[in-house]
Amino acid sequence: MSDEAPLGRAILGKKAGQHFSYIVGNNVFEGKILEILSPNSNETTHNK
Repeated sequence: MSDEAPLGRAILGKKAGQHFSYIVGNNVFEGKILEILSPNSNETTHNK
């Protein structure tokens, strides 16, 4: 992933319930992954 996708890199390979953090500029963002939807699931997905 590119440098413009810090959140994607932060959560890549993690599972639901795990914490993550990433830095953008001088800010640190932290959170907990609540749910991960698979691209093949029946959930509605938003494509760019």
